[in-house]
Amino acid sequence: MSEEKRRDGRIFFDIPAELTIAETSYPVEQIANLSLGGCLLGIKNNLRIGAECKLTFLIDNTTPGLKIDVNGIILRNEAETIAIKFTRIEPDDLYHLRNIIKYTLPILKYHPESRNRV
Repeated sequence: MSEEKRRDGRIFFDIPAELTIAETSYPVEQIANLSLGGCLLGIKNNLRIGAECKLTFLIDNTTPGLKIDVNGIILRNEAETIAIKFTRIEPDDLYHLRNIIKYTLPILKYHPESRNRV
């Protein structure tokens, strides 16, 4: 088994989102995993590695209209997933993202070897 080298804990975060590259928006059915440093999206489009992007997702069951916006770049584009590294996030959005991960990590921790919840 390989040693985990990621610095940030990952969680499953099964909510829809919107990925925007240039002026084109792509619906994202789920954020397969999420960390402070990036995410893995369940999306099938063949998007260019290195492309700058913006990811927006709404947080259900919270303050009406609460959303998190992050800027990033596409690191990997595989069969049905796209990996994004976050490059910029506003302080308010970072606050919400940290809280989501902090309070969800003990419950829904991402286990990369099995891609299952543990």
